[in-house]
Amino acid sequence: MAMDEVICERTWVTEAGLAAAVFYVMRSHRCGYVCVSQGHVLHGKDYLDSDFDVHGGLTYANDAVGNLPRASDEWWFGFDCNHVQDGSDNPIFNLVKDPNAPVRTLEYCEAECEKLAQQLVNYEPPSLKRARLLGEREVGFVSDELMKALTFTLAYVIVLVLLAVIFLKK
Repeated sequence: MAMDEVICERTWVTEAGLAAAVFYVMRSHRCGYVCVSQGHVLHGKDYLDSDFDVHGGLTYANDAVGNLPRASDEWWFGFDCNHVQDGSDNPIFNLVKDPNAPVRTLEYCEAECEKLAQQLVNYEPPSLKRARLLGEREVGFVSDELMKALTFTLAYVIVLVLLAVIFLKK
């Protein structure tokens, strides 16, 4: 068996309702992935465009993962367990890592996928989050105070234009 062979250890639907998968890179480490559908605000986005609390941070975003069947409306986000603080089943890799670092198990990766799925379901784009926190309306992100000021300014400009037209006709 080649050292870089990858096997899918498990696929399932998370408690949050998103598809998930855990892959094992033979004799090395595991990676976890969670899928969002085309209607999700992060569909098609790079993993660097978001910040999620998952093991080691996101390290993957793509429309396919491993040897799973590809669907056109899927977008997968993933993380890996191949960091300095992660142990490996391969003693050669452990030469450059903490010798006491734990090898991340299937169960550990499943729990991290569940955590990531919940965060993806609850994800709110920064602009919407800011609007909600500031009490602004979602449509147009304009506060009531700003709307009043804009209305007053527009009314003032209209009056000035009308006065200018009246005085220019004289």
